[in-house]
Amino acid sequence: MTITSSFNPAKYEESIEAILDEFLLDYFPAASYTITFQPPSGPTKPTLWLQMMPGSNREMRTSDGAGKWVQGKRVMFLVSMLSKVRTDAITMADRLTGAVLASSSALGSAGLRYAELSPVQDIIVE
Repeated sequence: MTITSSFNPAKYEESIEAILDEFLLDYFPAASYTITFQPPSGPTKPTLWLQMMPGSNREMRTSDGAGKWVQGKRVMFLVSMLSKVRTDAITMADRLTGAVLASSSALGSAGLRYAELSPVQDIIVE
């Protein structure tokens, strides 16, 4: 899997969302799932909702692409799995974990290095 989008510091949030959206569509096809970065309103199919959280500077430095090193930024997302069936939410969490573990090098090539996951909580939508 190759990600065609790349990180652009001038369009910080937009470029991160484009990379993640492209990456996640391989694992969560649009026909079966919804991937959103905005609060979902009345989801009709299982939804993966990513909310960007305040990050912090990280100790690692990263290249700016022009041969200079710049201080990196730690980008964090709160990830919510919304579904009417709990097993669907658990399956989505497992699929997301597998995607990051199996293809984190693709995220690194696109400019998002050091991907990691924290515990995932499922949300049942009534």
